[in-house]
Amino acid sequence: EVARTDPRAAAATLAAARRLRTDLDAVIRAELAGHAPDAARLDGIRDAYLDALSRARLTRGPVYAWRWPESPDDPGSVLWPVAQQALDLLSANDLSRLAECSTPNCRWLYLDRTKNHNRRWCSDDTCGVSARMRRYRAARR
Repeated sequence: EVARTDPRAAAATLAAARRLRTDLDAVIRAELAGHAPDAARLDGIRDAYLDALSRARLTRGPVYAWRWPESPDDPGSVLWPVAQQALDLLSANDLSRLAECSTPNCRWLYLDRTKNHNRRWCSDDTCGVSARMRRYRAARR
């Protein structure tokens, strides 16, 4: 609805979402390659997080947590929890668990939570099945 009533705000939100996605992707891929991420990419994630945090409220529950108000009039509200999750991913997880799908034409990244750290595909149902079918067909030739 907001996209129709305020197309500029919707376009700005889309651009911000793409920047956050690009920044997070660049940081993770730098980590996977064993390189230090570009400071500008880290700053982009920080800026998105600080914007989200400036709109959050600390709420009491079983544990204290940041919560965002329902904001149907602000299309940027969809990015606030995403920015939080991006920071959580980078700060609270073992980055050695991040991986890129081993399917040649797939560039998806995933968090390997398997016990032995031996996951190979972003999705067993798509890339995993495709890889097994390629292997099966190659063996039948």
